[in-house]
Amino acid sequence: MSAAAICWAWERRGLQPLQKLVLIALADSTDSKCDVTIPIRKLTQMISEIIDTPALEISRIFCELEAHGLIEPRPEELGYSLLADPFRLSYQRATTHQIVACGEDYER
Repeated sequence: MSAAAICWAWERRGLQPLQKLVLIALADSTDSKCDVTIPIRKLTQMISEIIDTPALEISRIFCELEAHGLIEPRPEELGYSLLADPFRLSYQRATTHQIVACGEDYER
């Protein structure tokens, strides 16, 4: 699922580079429902280490992505949900006669 979610993240416009990088890192950790079920504190630390940015900055970017309407926190601080349509992403992934890459169709 994360490949389709990553494409969704790449397609988002109007973000600063670090915001997009954090969104892509979140998308890379999603399940089939577009949820990241890693506790927020651990998720913040993980992304901080991956992109070599202070955890406080990652927390600030999470807030900005929420304000952009791209993510929402899950109950009890158990990660985030991407505000993408998981059914659309699943459909793209399940296409058997075409390869869907970041919104573009390519025939096999």
